[in-house]
Amino acid sequence: MYLDFHKYISLLKPSNIPDWVKREKAIFASLNYKSSHSWHSHTVILALKIDKDKCWVANENLVNMIYEPFILQNTKSFEMAQKYLDREGKKAIKEYWITSLSFNDNLVIRRDKGKRYDAEVMIFHDIMPEDITILRIISDHKIMTVEECLEFYKGGNN
Repeated sequence: MYLDFHKYISLLKPSNIPDWVKREKAIFASLNYKSSHSWHSHTVILALKIDKDKCWVANENLVNMIYEPFILQNTKSFEMAQKYLDREGKKAIKEYWITSLSFNDNLVIRRDKGKRYDAEVMIFHDIMPEDITILRIISDHKIMTVEECLEFYKGGNN
């Protein structure tokens, strides 16, 4: 269903957005986490080297609001979700695309720093292992650097 969700959003993409911007083909990343962000347990936070010319930035908040109705629309007792998608979902997706921009343009405009703009970066190129750096490892109980995690496993920081 997640792939269908991406395709649904891409179907409503206006013609002024480049053809290579296809959510169903993207690797998703984020910008500007708040220091108070609540991380899911068993997560690794990565830093990636990217090709800025092959990335696109959009406001994830606008599509997150329609994820549940999209998934539930064909579920018994949730038929009204389809009407919600037709009414509110299409407006949200239109705004999503209108407020999206290239990664390079965002470096100038900094839309990602705006209120209620939860920037998702869509990456449209391969990421090589040497272009990935582990920043933090989140367990049920701690947020650790790689060094702290290794020390913990050795029994040094219990």
